[in-house]
Amino acid sequence: MIKVPNLSDADVVFPANISQHIPSYEDIPSEFKGYNNPYSKLFEDLFYHGLHSRELFPCEGVDEKVAWRALYALASSFDLKHEHKEAAFCFLANEWFCAIEWVSSTMAKGKAYSCGTTGAP
Repeated sequence: MIKVPNLSDADVVFPANISQHIPSYEDIPSEFKGYNNPYSKLFEDLFYHGLHSRELFPCEGVDEKVAWRALYALASSFDLKHEHKEAAFCFLANEWFCAIEWVSSTMAKGKAYSCGTTGAP
């Protein structure tokens, strides 16, 4: 599992150097590049609409608040090309969370599962 970076408040608000905490685009598995993975809809809703609510189910040993801050900073960064940012977000969400359920600000519901689960733990 990729280590979750413990970002400062400044890093979350101004994520200018987020690229030092994520894998290179080439190192991200191909299944997380594009729109055919469980977390691409979450990224789209967060990036374009914002989230009204979310429920996080972290993988064992992951601090959900620290991991979500890192994903939020990544989605908010200007440091990377959009394709790299989205692929990294999806890959890391899959690494750090067994499931995420959310409601976007447009009230669209979504859920994504990983870690071999088919439903929320």
